[in-house]
Amino acid sequence: MDIRTSDGKRKETMAILKEAVEQLPTNLQEEVSDFVEFLLRKQTPKSARRLRLDQEESLVEWRYALHVARVGEGYKATVLGDPVIKGSGATRAAAILQAEATLRQAVASGEIVTATVMVAVPNPWREDAGMWKNVPDEEWAAYQQAIDDYRDELTKDEAVV
Repeated sequence: MDIRTSDGKRKETMAILKEAVEQLPTNLQEEVSDFVEFLLRKQTPKSARRLRLDQEESLVEWRYALHVARVGEGYKATVLGDPVIKGSGATRAAAILQAEATLRQAVASGEIVTATVMVAVPNPWREDAGMWKNVPDEEWAAYQQAIDDYRDELTKDEAVV
């Protein structure tokens, strides 16, 4: 549906959008609603607080990946890597907001740290190491010659790149 008339003038945008959205199936109308909520949140200016040296805390932005899925008539949002932190709601945006609130509460009640752990794993090359040590020199030389001969054959063959 075009928002401009044939003479190039702008029609009443809200009436056109309302008419177009009403023609969509219910699940797509919910997606449009979620997108509008997203745009509104995106346009809300972040509070610009000046950092003071006497503050005990400062705001830090952390990013988390959420998995959002349609479940029955609603949505469920789960923080990847921590299935305990989740939210649900009638709309996608509501589920995400609830998951964000749960995540904020979890982060505020503790701290996030990284840990590096050294684990001993078997060396995959170890079982092959020294497998040629008991081969007589003449057998080893014959083996090496066979490899060289095969490589020469390949260089002469035009079909091999």
